[in-house]
Amino acid sequence: MVTAGGYDIVGLPMVCEYKGAKDPAPITIDGKVVSYRKIDGKGTLIVVHTADGYRSIYMEKATGLRFMLPRLKNTDDGYDALKDNRLTRYGM
Repeated sequence: MVTAGGYDIVGLPMVCEYKGAKDPAPITIDGKVVSYRKIDGKGTLIVVHTADGYRSIYMEKATGLRFMLPRLKNTDDGYDALKDNRLTRYGM
């Protein structure tokens, strides 16, 4: 399982610089992670949904790889969401 700080990366927005076999220069890939899987001898293959369609990249070849994690906060209405392990997501 690939995680970013303890989070499962499927569904998270991500951005990275990537130089594939067909790309003459590194390109910026910006999108949402659709799936990932470990391929023996090659690394972790990540499928990203970008504005141009779907793109497959190897995590080990990506530079500057960042996943945007959601901010989790307590609400101000008196309900303690952390106590019940039910967190409200903001800003995603």
